[in-house]
Amino acid sequence: MPVCYTQFKAVKIILGLMAAVTVALAASLPLRADTTFYTNETDFRAAITSLGFEWFSEGFEGPEWIVSRYPGTAANVYSQGVFWAGDDKLATLSESWARTGNYGVFNTLGYGDGDPAPDDVIDVGAPGLVAIGGWFAGIGTLGFDLNDGHSSPGTLVLTRPAYQFAGVIDPTGLPYGVALYAGQFGADDFTLALAPRRKPRLQVTDFSSARGPTIRIEGSPGRANVIETSGDLKVWTPIRTNMMPNTVCPVCPSVLFLDVSGINDAHRFYRCFELP
Repeated sequence: MPVCYTQFKAVKIILGLMAAVTVALAASLPLRADTTFYTNETDFRAAITSLGFEWFSEGFEGPEWIVSRYPGTAANVYSQGVFWAGDDKLATLSESWARTGNYGVFNTLGYGDGDPAPDDVIDVGAPGLVAIGGWFAGIGTLGFDLNDGHSSPGTLVLTRPAYQFAGVIDPTGLPYGVALYAGQFGADDFTLALAPRRKPRLQVTDFSSARGPTIRIEGSPGRANVIETSGDLKVWTPIRTNMMPNTVCPVCPSVLFLDVSGINDAHRFYRCFELP
């Protein structure tokens, strides 16, 4: 279990120095990059690798997808750290939507209605999601809604039965997931990438005799970190649990915590660990 430590000594904190450190940390955070749209799987995977991420595949063949085998359906499925959901329900169907293997995925809402209006939606999300792409067939125009007020960075006119590839990458993260939408579509052979989990990290960034120390906690997106304190490095007491925000920067999430209980301590040790 990753554990990190830090110590606060009230008599030795130099506020000017801590302010400079805080500014330096903020400046080092990666800026949000433009989301890039791809229609070539080879280029898409190469771009993921060049950004320092590892990609993995989802073909809907695993046991976690059994609950959605057609004619059965599932409201959502969690597979390989990724959450999949449909506006209605998800189903995996062998004879219709599989590009390779035995199964592809589709949303049962609007299935078979032949309407090109974008009423077929599959939502995909995960902490630290930075890339998602797959092979699509259907009718209408496929788009990627980033679920955060940003419209699709690109679209793809679908033709059935021919499969076409489409994907998006944002190295600063897709914090609200992606909604895949079209008139009617199925998909298979996805490529996805998640930002690597980071070990938890603590730093005292400020101290006020009236308010106590301010502590910055960094960790992995969507994970819970517990902060503990000690006066002797032997007996530890939990004082706070923080959920690392999967927001504008899921690659480098952090929170600030004001420890008012440490106002009168001459010294105080802190450590944090990530819950499994």
